[in-house]
Amino acid sequence: MQARQHEVQYCRAASKTQRGWLCILLDVVPYPSAGQPFDPARHEAVDVIQTDQAPSGVVLDELSHGYRWGDEVLRPARVRVA
Repeated sequence: MQARQHEVQYCRAASKTQRGWLCILLDVVPYPSAGQPFDPARHEAVDVIQTDQAPSGVVLDELSHGYRWGDEVLRPARVRVA
């Protein structure tokens, strides 16, 4: 009987931990970059392209999404900038 109670307690603790991680992961979201002004805190410029189709300093496209958790940037977006 004692072993069964430990198993139940372990399962409850594991379930709480899993719910905690899911809440954290669900709050991690990609953010849009194309068409936005280049921001070195949110973007990693991989290439600078000379073009007349966009003003200088504007993100033309994303090579990989950036992700944030709340207001904190977890991974900057890799972008091409005009």
